[in-house]
Amino acid sequence: MKAKFSFLFGIFSLISTTVFAAQQWTIAIDPGHGGKDPGAIGKNLGIYEKNVTLSIARELKALLDKDPNFKGVLTRSSDYYISVPERSEIARKYKANFLVSIHADSSLNSDQRGASVWVLSNRRANDEMGQWLEDDEKRSELLG
Repeated sequence: MKAKFSFLFGIFSLISTTVFAAQQWTIAIDPGHGGKDPGAIGKNLGIYEKNVTLSIARELKALLDKDPNFKGVLTRSSDYYISVPERSEIARKYKANFLVSIHADSSLNSDQRGASVWVLSNRRANDEMGQWLEDDEKRSELLG
């Protein structure tokens, strides 16, 4: 629980440090996977990534909504699949200032711990890791 709070507080702090105007900022929160696409499945407990990401997204939205400078919107509010382009379209519909996509990675090595952050620009990714991420998202879309 402490690690989850630290993660959420870190995201909240990162976003809040970029706010300079007095206007309310809209943050679109995208819980990764959903529906037929479970994402990673925990080896020991069988926990689905799609459920973890939705739980984290709801908590992050609640934190943002407590601050009058922010408004959180979810790209999905329960267990259903939304394609990557649709997720971006939802963010645009709400005129979001940021889109935060939440995923919960897994590893074959149980000793590995930590978090990863992906930041993509408005331009298409042209490096190897960016291409890998795009290919991974395309596979998820096929599952959904």
